[in-house]
Parts: sequence; C-alpha cells; structure tokens
Amino acid sequence: MKIGKNAPQMFQYPLRIRDDVDDPQSEYKCTQFEMDKVVDREKKRIEMLVGKYIHSGFNLWTEQQLNETLLVDTKLQGKKIMLVIDHQGEYIVNTADIDNPNRAQCLAMS
Repeated sequence: MKIGKNAPQMFQYPLRIRDDVDDPQSEYKCTQFEMDKVVDREKKRIEMLVGKYIHSGFNLWTEQQLNETLLVDTKLQGKKIMLVIDHQGEYIVNTADIDNPNRAQCLAMS
C-alpha cells in the first residue's frame, strides 16, 4: 500500500475494561479474546461514537480524533463492565514525512 500526502490521518486509542463501573480507577485484566468479544458485541455503538474503525488487540484505529475518553456500558460474562476508549493514550499516524513521503510515523500525544 502506498501512502501519499493525501492519505487520511489515523488515530490510535488504547482500549481497556473497567469492572467496577462506578470506580474510574478500576481495571479488569482481560484477555485479548475477551476484549474482541466485547468490541464485536458493541460494534454499532462504537461506530456511532467514533465512526468507522479498525480494532486490533487492545487498540482502536479511527480517522476521527477524540476530544475525550469514551465510555461504553456493556457486559462480560453476565457482569456489568465499562469499555474505555482512552483519549489519554492517543497516537497519531503522521503520513507527512518530509524525507520519505511513503513512510508513516506514529506520534504520541500526551
């Protein structure tokens, strides 16, 4: 795939699961399989929030930049959980490399 100067800007956001929906510091150490199940189940709701996306492991890739962390109430194995699309861990894939316009770069945003 050739990436040129008119390629879309891509943003990467880490995904995590909170097992205590009332405690923002709680985190459930889920497996990739569990994360895949949650994201697949909530596909339509996630698309309503971020538009079309690509899910890979514990990351979500989208062309839309998020201004805040997004929370999706859902269930995992019958227990209420919250899927967190974390704005704080945003990465931008920069396709404008002056030395080599066909090479993409990832820039961490903090």
